[in-house]
Amino acid sequence: RQRQMCIRDSFNTLWNTLSDHFPTETETYALGFGMKGAGKGGDFSGITVKDIIHDEMKLAHLEGILPENANIFVDCLRGIANVHKVVTSPILDPDFESIIGNFVTKWKVLEDCFGIGCTLKIHIIGTHLLDVLRETGKTLHDESDEPVEQAHYRVKAFEETHGYQISDRKMMTPNAGRRQQGMMEHLNSYHLK
Repeated sequence: RQRQMCIRDSFNTLWNTLSDHFPTETETYALGFGMKGAGKGGDFSGITVKDIIHDEMKLAHLEGILPENANIFVDCLRGIANVHKVVTSPILDPDFESIIGNFVTKWKVLEDCFGIGCTLKIHIIGTHLLDVLRETGKTLHDESDEPVEQAHYRVKAFEETHGYQISDRKMMTPNAGRRQQGMMEHLNSYHLK
């Protein structure tokens, strides 16, 4: 489930930013493919996300209705699909570093051009996932999601309890960086005792 959550959350962050910049195009696309939001904020489910990112015809259709400068969004959706494939495949793709690196590079273009935030999930994909794959030489295909899910739940609960939570849309602000740094120092101080 965690592997699915990483792609779902990344997709929803990307889709929300795309919708902010190109509302007519995204609404037309969503209606045309029967995409229905579910859950908090109308986010899409993992099933809907996989149905979009793993279907090249649907991605090409989205690319066709967006202005040319928005094609980076579709490139990132393809990148999410590629990362998902790397993580869930039984055998580690020898090009995993460039696949993940290309995705992160494209996400940074979205940050620069469209103000999308670098969420915790994107940070994990670009940094910690690479470390795990390098160190183990294996994908997460046979791994349990429970330890990661528990850690994520605890950090999220800590953020909420202590007022550190920041919306994805405000992730790029200087204040967000200070708050995240303060949260990490606060959280780590509990583990140093």
